[in-house]
Amino acid sequence: PDADRGRLDARDPADGALLWESDARVPAVAGEPTGIALAGDAVYTAREGALVALDAATGDERWREGLAGEPASFGDRIAVRDGVAVVQPDAERAAWYEPSGERRWARPLDGAEHGVSVGANAVYVATRSGLAALDPSTGETRWRLDVAGTPGHGYPPAVVDGAVYGVAGDTVYGVVES
Repeated sequence: PDADRGRLDARDPADGALLWESDARVPAVAGEPTGIALAGDAVYTAREGALVALDAATGDERWREGLAGEPASFGDRIAVRDGVAVVQPDAERAAWYEPSGERRWARPLDGAEHGVSVGANAVYVATRSGLAALDPSTGETRWRLDVAGTPGHGYPPAVVDGAVYGVAGDTVYGVVES
């Protein structure tokens, strides 16, 4: 097997017994976020240049939707809430997919490479220099915050009680939307 690819499997929380195992490889780069999320009865993963939905109970593939460009060398980032938000770091792209696999929107987003979170009313994309808030219905930028004195690596933003927090380069930030 590839050293930078891992296996996706489901285990029983009570005893750790293997419930199912996916035959496809998923990103497994040490220290990097991976494109895997659970919502309702589905497991979503971004792998091999596609967004894939698996049945959480069986591991069977429900649908596969091709993503623009090549598979990300650092792994595509995803987040779920009433749909699936995807950030493709290598392509500096953001997209939104319905739980059915239908793409609602996709767009370029300069500096989008460090993660994505979904709040009640926005898709938050961590950038090299801060944060962008996108409308989940249209993908339009609601606002953008460039706070890092030295742009660089960041982490997926955390959404807590109507506020979003993150790290961009040398800066820790918090934003409360009114």
